[in-house]
Amino acid sequence: MGWTGLHRPKGTTDRDFFAAEFGENFKFLATSSSPTAFYAATENLKTGEIFAAICLKRWSRGDYFNFHYKEMDETCGPNETGAPAKILDLLTPTDSEYANGWREKCRARLAAEAAKPKAKPGDTIRFAKPIEFTDGSSFTELRLEKRSTFADPYALWRRFQIPAWRKLDYEIAEI
Repeated sequence: MGWTGLHRPKGTTDRDFFAAEFGENFKFLATSSSPTAFYAATENLKTGEIFAAICLKRWSRGDYFNFHYKEMDETCGPNETGAPAKILDLLTPTDSEYANGWREKCRARLAAEAAKPKAKPGDTIRFAKPIEFTDGSSFTELRLEKRSTFADPYALWRRFQIPAWRKLDYEIAEI
């Protein structure tokens, strides 16, 4: 179960690329992509079964073989549990212990994300663990400016980017 490396033209969507790789016996009913993974509710046109396909993906710079991927399905027990509900809701029942375990982990992640407080610009976010930056500074509280841009609440001119901050443990501080 290794990785496949090839040249993928820029501008090709993940859905179109993986549909061609899977072939005509499979149809994607719903898909979702993140920077590191592609998820699809995939119908086997021969059996009618709908299963989750998960493809890990990596881009490389400066090489003709600029794209690498590792395809698997839910029965492999993948560690990537970022599949959204729109995909999980389409899957047909299965007896696979690994697939059912993976589905449970995805649902648990979705529930945990839904339980987190909804932050809006201007809110002060208190992180469970200090956030360390390349300039040597470290903060547990930052003011949300927009999306993933934060400001030091005591020196608002200092700005920081935290792309995946919603995956961290946090609360909205009452100041």
